[in-house]
Amino acid sequence: MSSATHASPSFHRKIEYLSRPAEVSMADSWFDVAALDHFWIRRRFQVLQKLGDNLVRSSREIAEIGCGHGLLQKQVEDAYQRQVTGFDLNEYALQLNVSKQSRVCCYDIFQKSEDLRGRFDLIFLFDVLEHISNEDPFVQAVLFHLAPAGRLVVTCLRGNGRFLNMTKPQAMCVVIRSTQFGKRPHAMTWPLKVGPTGACR
Repeated sequence: MSSATHASPSFHRKIEYLSRPAEVSMADSWFDVAALDHFWIRRRFQVLQKLGDNLVRSSREIAEIGCGHGLLQKQVEDAYQRQVTGFDLNEYALQLNVSKQSRVCCYDIFQKSEDLRGRFDLIFLFDVLEHISNEDPFVQAVLFHLAPAGRLVVTCLRGNGRFLNMTKPQAMCVVIRSTQFGKRPHAMTWPLKVGPTGACR
């Protein structure tokens, strides 16, 4: 749980406050450890490029829910020269956000701002679902922001959520059409295999 008192970051990213900051179910220590060269951060982006390269290139507007300190935003900026609007409620993580071109917003998706209704035709939800205890209302809030023909790209470390209908714990990346929700996403799934020493396979 994010609640610890931290020294003020030496660099403060410009944050747009659409909602008040709030505690989230993610340890702040992760943001002090994870970097662009972290094996998991590299691996999930490799799989995104394998599954969703054309989606990233062709999408009109892209968002990431649970952007944290902006590693995925920065990867997309560097690889595709695309901006990714980032949403999170963890102010500490947002202050550390390493993206350079993208919007960084403190925003509660349950607020369902009318300005953001159906705005994004590609939304990233990376390593978020495993921290959500009640998935159904959360997913509905995500869908509020997704365009009718949009795509949601999900990575899940444990894969035990009802939303993805996975039968055994595994790390997966899934690309889902907006019309597929509530159905098992057979197509466009990719295992995020990580060996016992942390090496990706």
